[in-house]
Amino acid sequence: MLTPVVIKEKAVRKWPDFRDRLLKSLILEDSTLFFPLIIRGDTSLRDTFSESAEAYSILLSESKEKKGKGYTLIWEKKNIRGYGTQSVIKNIFIETEEDYFFLTGKEETKWQQKLDVMTLAGVDAVKSIRHVTPHLMISLQSLLQSITEYLPVI
Repeated sequence: MLTPVVIKEKAVRKWPDFRDRLLKSLILEDSTLFFPLIIRGDTSLRDTFSESAEAYSILLSESKEKKGKGYTLIWEKKNIRGYGTQSVIKNIFIETEEDYFFLTGKEETKWQQKLDVMTLAGVDAVKSIRHVTPHLMISLQSLLQSITEYLPVI
């Protein structure tokens, strides 16, 4: 059964993928490239109803529903023999970047994390290219002028 600790570990392991998609989302201004992030794992009922209830209670107590940030639980109603209709977990996911930073413990440093991602991924290189571009344009214009001087006039 998934626990809050296991959910956090799974989210932290997604950091390299998140880092790559974070850069794309910053450039494209599209936060849907990574979220919602589905957390896969065993959410099935335990051997006894009391074990399941306790595990679900722990998951709920640490969820976004109770803490305001973090993972979201999606519930569904199921008819369970001997217990009638019960709510069981259907899905667990992280909805937003804010939830992700909170859950992974990077909330305090999220702006530094974003800056690091941009720097590591070459945003500084993009700025350098933009800075160099005017020089390239002047060189291209000179080259074009030289070529046109040697072309025969028709």
